Amino acid sequence: MDICLIGVALLAQLARRPKSQIFAVLIADIEKALALKKHTDPKIKVPKETAGL
Repeated sequence: MDICLIGVALLAQLARRPKSQIFAVLIADIEKALALKKHTDPKIKVPKETAGL
């Protein structure tokens, strides 16, 4: 799969091809994906009654 930035005319041409797939990415999606993730300790997610099993 090739990923590239193209103009409107080429996009319209490619959209008419039977096997083409077109995707879009928004800056908001990129910002969310690049944001630092908060680390969560898995021990706090396990209920106390099952922790001793």
